[in-house]
Amino acid sequence: MFANLRGMEMVRYCPVCDDEFRPDITVCSDCGSALILQKEGLGAKGVVDALATQRGDPAALHAEWRTALDGLPVSNLVPVRTFDSLNDLEPAVAAFAGIELPSRVLVQNGRYLLLIRPQDVTEAHNALHQALVDADDTADPAFDARAGRYSNCPACGARLAENFTGECPECGLELTGPGVTVTPPVIE
Repeated sequence: MFANLRGMEMVRYCPVCDDEFRPDITVCSDCGSALILQKEGLGAKGVVDALATQRGDPAALHAEWRTALDGLPVSNLVPVRTFDSLNDLEPAVAAFAGIELPSRVLVQNGRYLLLIRPQDVTEAHNALHQALVDADDTADPAFDARAGRYSNCPACGARLAENFTGECPECGLELTGPGVTVTPPVIE
């Protein structure tokens, strides 16, 4: 059906649309993503296998990606993110699981450090970005977008006057607008 390289049918695959194309097509006609050359019929598994090979993971390591880092000392790994709760950590772990990127969690001082191999940093950041980890699209309810200022202090909730600038009278939080210079306190 498609190009035959050493006895295997090769196709271009779109990981976004989960669709196959002829090998001479390099961009998905539906979403515009770059296509990946792989064996016909592999789908997303082919992408995962290609990423594992690109990372230099042997087949056995790829098959056991969840435990691949368990035998490595923590000093051989780098933290990619730190989380305050398991609920915050879960989307990051799921993003890595989606591409079978080996990772490890270290609990330190009540915080969760997500560790990876140094060579996987770029791939990890891309996976977190695509999964919108750390993205918070909710507006701060204390911020009045029409007026361009806080109506209540975001720290303590104190009501602020309409023409207010400076420090919150209740808690001292600096609430200056754009272009205003903040002078740090002098320590004696």
